[in-house]
Amino acid sequence: MFTLTTDAITTFAIFGTAALLFISNRLRGDIIGILVILGLSLSGVLTPEEAIAGFSNPVLIILVCMFVVSDSVAYTGVAQRLAKNMVQMGQGSEWRLLALMMAGAGLVGSFMNSTATVAVFIPLALAVCRQTNLNKKRLLIPISAAALISGMMTLVASTQNLISNQLMVTNGFEPLDFFAFTPFGICVLSVAILFMLFLGRHILDRKGFRNATANTIGTEEIIKKYGLEDKIRRFRIKAGSSLIGKSIFQARLRQSYGVDLLAVEKPTLRSRRFVKPCLDSPFAQDDTLLLLGDTDKLETVAEKKKLQLRRRLHGGVREAMLQEIGVAEILIGPDSGLIGHTLRDSQFGKTYRVTVLSVRRGGKTISDQAANHKLRFGDILLVCGGWEDILNLTKERINFVLLTMPHESCEVLPARHKAPITMTILALMAGGMALEVLPTVLMAILTALTLMLTGCVDIKKIYRKISWQTIVLIGGMLPLATAITNSGGSDIIASFWTSIVGGWPPLGILAALFFLTTSIGLFLPSAATAVLVIPIALEAAPAFGIPPHALVMTATIACACPFISPYSSPANLLAMEAGGYEFKDFIKVGVPMLMLAAVITICLAHYLYL
Repeated sequence: MFTLTTDAITTFAIFGTAALLFISNRLRGDIIGILVILGLSLSGVLTPEEAIAGFSNPVLIILVCMFVVSDSVAYTGVAQRLAKNMVQMGQGSEWRLLALMMAGAGLVGSFMNSTATVAVFIPLALAVCRQTNLNKKRLLIPISAAALISGMMTLVASTQNLISNQLMVTNGFEPLDFFAFTPFGICVLSVAILFMLFLGRHILDRKGFRNATANTIGTEEIIKKYGLEDKIRRFRIKAGSSLIGKSIFQARLRQSYGVDLLAVEKPTLRSRRFVKPCLDSPFAQDDTLLLLGDTDKLETVAEKKKLQLRRRLHGGVREAMLQEIGVAEILIGPDSGLIGHTLRDSQFGKTYRVTVLSVRRGGKTISDQAANHKLRFGDILLVCGGWEDILNLTKERINFVLLTMPHESCEVLPARHKAPITMTILALMAGGMALEVLPTVLMAILTALTLMLTGCVDIKKIYRKISWQTIVLIGGMLPLATAITNSGGSDIIASFWTSIVGGWPPLGILAALFFLTTSIGLFLPSAATAVLVIPIALEAAPAFGIPPHALVMTATIACACPFISPYSSPANLLAMEAGGYEFKDFIKVGVPMLMLAAVITICLAHYLYL
């Protein structure tokens, strides 16, 4: 038996207070982390140097680098492209879509945190549900579950994995391999997909289809609202055209023919790229022009300028254009300096670098000669231009208000051409970590630095992409592990736990540890749960005669299984909000999922380590 020391009592009191604060949700996680540091230091349980030592822990350095990696996957469109491919492959079949989306979330989440993974996949799933009338309630919780399971895939896939590995190294044990978690993740994900396909989605809702109203409007809907869908055509500049070599300003398409140029599609070696109209940019043979105008006017300009009609925008061509060019609605404000002036007189297009396609006044659309109508308060202008120019309109709050932005504006990928570079760097990182070419922390730093130097992330905004709240929380909670160990607290808990399960077989001990961890995880973040449970597992391992890797792996996987409560993970909260779920929905599918994960984890840990 171990003596309950004053330091141990103080440490448990600090931990209990932190747990209550987490449960009450009255303070942010980073504030709680700082309070833990102060409590441990002022009480004398740890020296000030020991209390702040968590911020020098390699785990935090690796975690910061993983935020950079996560941002690069989104910034270059790697995650979005994979998700869209999954959606296209499964469109029209709920069964295929669910399986592919869950598998995709599990794969992408291997190098992104679960919250970021859900943030990528849920909007795409909602878009497909709007298009196909699929029931979103049968899709979003499964995607959230797959994103959580993705934290079991690799060493760097989740914070608790990094914490567990660091605590093992600190206590003198062999570190975990980069792919040590992969068998657990693949098995749990596979079973989760099967469960959701055959049972889970039916538990969530019996209806496979539901006519749900969309919360956002797309570019096509906005164009149809103004009756312009039949007035937009694509024309290729043929050899001998008088447009070749001329600038947009010199072509005078609006002045001479009454048509507007919306975008220029230029051929490249591999594909085609879209550019916004620029007054000084010359046309070239085989350029494709996206023109807006009445049918007779389009036919006239095509005949006069030797233009060949092409197919309408569709599929990948349409998506490529929407990466560069978009539309939006703006509302003329009451104090606007544009009131009483025409678009032509105010040189609206030249000033704001967008094209006004149409004007709505009193519910009626004005397309013909819109440039000659004097603007009034309450007029709504449909504008077209580059996304950056459209977003710049938000700075003109006195003149007008940005009223409607299509959902495609959220899917613009600033550095999509660098996706191959990102994938190459991530492959090298995975290989380097697996082969232990460099220590994990150095490999993470090198990867993050390479991504920044190659432009795979926006360096100017990268600090905004790092969750500093999470960093401070973990930096504050890590010293708790030191305090629990130094004060004898882990010995006391391990002794008490050993006395209860000491006579149990190894499978029973692993099961007890798994459910102990998941029970604590209902009230604490996964990182804090790992900080508390892993030292206990390491202390108890010798008493049970069980390899520490078996206990640590079981507890760490259990930290990644907060399926039951929507409040146990930000990923669940995102799914809850987007899907309109209730607490009971998570319980209905979470309990069976947790039991399946427990069986797989316990059996695999026993097979691999015992």
